[in-house]
Amino acid sequence: MSHCPLHSRPSLRSLRPLFFLFFLCVLCGSFPSPARAQLGPYEVRLANDRFQAHLLKREKNGDVWLRRLKPDGTPGPQVGYARADILGIRMPRPAFFTNVEALVSAPGTGPLPPQAAARAHALLDQYVLQTRAFRDIPGVVSDEALYLKARLLDRQGKYPEALAGYEAIRAKDPPSPFADPSRIRAGIDHSRLTNAVEAIECLDGIPLPEEDEALLSDMLFAQGDAYVRLENWDRALMTYLSLVVFYPYVGNNEARALSRTLPCYAALGEWESCYRAIQDLLAAAPGTPAAAYAETFAQKHAKQLGSVGEFVDGKRIVADTPATSIAGTTASTNAPSHTQFNASSDDDSGADDVEYPDELL
Repeated sequence: MSHCPLHSRPSLRSLRPLFFLFFLCVLCGSFPSPARAQLGPYEVRLANDRFQAHLLKREKNGDVWLRRLKPDGTPGPQVGYARADILGIRMPRPAFFTNVEALVSAPGTGPLPPQAAARAHALLDQYVLQTRAFRDIPGVVSDEALYLKARLLDRQGKYPEALAGYEAIRAKDPPSPFADPSRIRAGIDHSRLTNAVEAIECLDGIPLPEEDEALLSDMLFAQGDAYVRLENWDRALMTYLSLVVFYPYVGNNEARALSRTLPCYAALGEWESCYRAIQDLLAAAPGTPAAAYAETFAQKHAKQLGSVGEFVDGKRIVADTPATSIAGTTASTNAPSHTQFNASSDDDSGADDVEYPDELL
């Protein structure tokens, strides 16, 4: 007697694919979808209401889905709001932001501890992924995470990647609270990458960050260096002199800026001012890379410097005096390595390829 297929018992082997599919469904359902993972609760502010809620998701049309909390703190219904109805969200600054800020602001230029840097990147990446859908809402601190990540990349010397982060913040509409510092740091990175025109476009006309003198100093050095590459010697000189006059005691600004004025004076044919700058530099920073650079510069331009003016202290200069007598010492035999700026003019003007010791950059 033949068995009817409809009444035959299925084998265990034939059921294995069904069991496997069922197991996958259960497993996937136990993890929240990243796009739907809720954040909060945070205070949400509407025009006529204020309440605590979790952030759930954004729709393609911009609507924001929230899970409101009841007055007793228990979860309430999911509610969708038009973006325009939400005036702001009070999102606290994550505690790890402070640790990342301390890491990128630590003194020194040595490499960061690899594990600390990797951990900081991982935390920032996760936070950006969770909050980027809501970053256009006032109060959401996603842009600060992007800004800290770009600063971390800067600190690691990854300037193209950092620049991309700053430009992403600058492109945000409406403008981010971090737009101005991102513009400044983008200009600094453009200057580091020898993009002189882009650096000037970023740095010209923006208010100086007076509250952050370290950033202000980096900004002015980057601006001056960009002008040098464009052979705009007057603007470069004025930029460096502002560091000498107004911010000489921030880091080693005085020595770094004075050393950068020398090629500018030479290009402009202002040899007496150049001579005085060398004197000031040797007096302010003896035995430093900046002093070694000044001595090398004086040797290179001994003809012009040997026949100008007077010493600042009133001593006469004898024509054709060897340049090393300006410093009172011979140039250092352990000359520091140099970085060349491709800005050149005729030899008679004294403006040649501009090279600064790497320690001064």
